[in-house]
Amino acid sequence: MKTNYYKILILILGLISFQSLSYAQNDYSPDYSRAKPLVFDDDDSYIFIENLCALKRDGKWGFIDVNGNWVIQPIYDQWGADPPFFSGGICLVSVKAPDGYSMMPIYIDKLGNQLFKNQKFDAASPFFHGLAVIGKASGPVHVNVYSFIDTKGNPVAGTVTPKFRSAFFEYSANNDGIAKMWDEKLSAFGIVKDGKWLIAAAKNKLHDTDLFSEGLCAAQNSTDFKWGFIDLTGNVQVPYDFQQKPQAFSSGRALVQDDNFDNYYIDQSGNNAFGFKCSRPCFNFHDGKAVISVDRDGFKTLLVDVNGNTVQTLDVNADLAVNSDGRIVFNQHQHDGLTVLNPDGSVLINDILVQKVYAFGCGRAYVRFFADMENKAGFIDETGNILIVRSDK
Repeated sequence: MKTNYYKILILILGLISFQSLSYAQNDYSPDYSRAKPLVFDDDDSYIFIENLCALKRDGKWGFIDVNGNWVIQPIYDQWGADPPFFSGGICLVSVKAPDGYSMMPIYIDKLGNQLFKNQKFDAASPFFHGLAVIGKASGPVHVNVYSFIDTKGNPVAGTVTPKFRSAFFEYSANNDGIAKMWDEKLSAFGIVKDGKWLIAAAKNKLHDTDLFSEGLCAAQNSTDFKWGFIDLTGNVQVPYDFQQKPQAFSSGRALVQDDNFDNYYIDQSGNNAFGFKCSRPCFNFHDGKAVISVDRDGFKTLLVDVNGNTVQTLDVNADLAVNSDGRIVFNQHQHDGLTVLNPDGSVLINDILVQKVYAFGCGRAYVRFFADMENKAGFIDETGNILIVRSDK
């Protein structure tokens, strides 16, 4: 009788062990059986913009649509520091120059057609708010002369002649077409809007600036090189009190760091908006909420409103990140996968069995699977379904 009892017990324990093993294997094996295999290089810069995602294959850039179809074949090189992206239907890439050795920038449309074929650019920026900066060689020493062009490739009348602080080409603008511009005569930055002076460099003689957000811009003075904030008229709204560059304003709050490396959030007058300081890590506001860390009664990770009131306490075990889309990604205690929250703290995806989730764009996000999986990356939708998996062949 005892022999049969032990046999049954061993059988039950064996079944439990098998189920536990199967469960553990399934935990780290998300279902991508219905996903579309696609050959491309692994890169954490992938994000959908204007329903297209720049994707690399064998080191060359092309574009796929949200279903994983190649819309523009990967035949282009990157121009500048950032991966290619479309802005108003136009993208900056590079190709081999006629000499067969050097590279030159060109613009393409969403069908891969080259734009402005009658022009040759030696330097170029992406389009922002319908304008781009291009450079063309002038004279036998090949010094570039810069100008603004519109989406037809034509020079824009009344705009300033772009200058840069060094040989490094730097031009980007916010959604309103506001950007910093170097004034070579004054050796300082001013602010342009749609290529025309909005704040002349003579007003502030700024050593550096960030992009404008919510009507304010982080600016660095030329006296003691500290940072504050100016408004759209160039008036100082937050004094130059910060040694470190502040974050941009969002939801009326900006994350700053004082000389003691303490973090806190200021309002648009420069006051501590919460009345207390935070530990690291802290993140920018998105839609009126921010993830902060505090070390009081034990280290805690909180989702707070613009007044610092706790909306939610996050059960963070590891891998805390707030992506550029405001989605909060972290691993909870007693969970194998990642939790993805919307900026307001509501659950977007619960316990998704991947190692990393990057920012969503057009309802798609790039993910990286666990290192021991054959397909190490792919794209998911906002329900966590894997739509595209990376294939090596």
